[in-house]
Amino acid sequence: MSDKIDLIRNTDDESISNMDMGLLVSSAFYSFTQHMNDYFDEIGLSLTQARVLFTLGIRDNVSIDYIADKTYTNKSIVTNSVKVLEKKDLVKKEIDSSDNRKKIITITNKGIQVRDKSQEISLKIEEEMVDKFGSEELASFKKYLKKFILILNE
Repeated sequence: MSDKIDLIRNTDDESISNMDMGLLVSSAFYSFTQHMNDYFDEIGLSLTQARVLFTLGIRDNVSIDYIADKTYTNKSIVTNSVKVLEKKDLVKKEIDSSDNRKKIITITNKGIQVRDKSQEISLKIEEEMVDKFGSEELASFKKYLKKFILILNE
């Protein structure tokens, strides 16, 4: 990945418009994920595990399918994350009373505390981006991301 980052770093602003968009988007996603993981590693979580806790903080007692849908992650990745979080006593799995084949995921009190730390980290990263971009440029970037996402999902 460092070769791709070097290529991007060494491309002037005029030439970047001719660069393959797939390379730029995938490099941005990879870089942002790595950056976030570096922060979440401080509290022993991956970005995906933190997103699972965020989701459970909004709505608790939900299925793996629900979490996968809300985190835009596939079911197997969520299942693995839940297993790790369960071992850390941050969530618990229970059998769904309406369907014995389904599991319901619940955040624990310890999980709530870690989720709160995760939210602090997210705010810290947001502040860091405001410092580096400026609030107006970051707001514009987010608007372009929204537009990009909606176009791709038409």
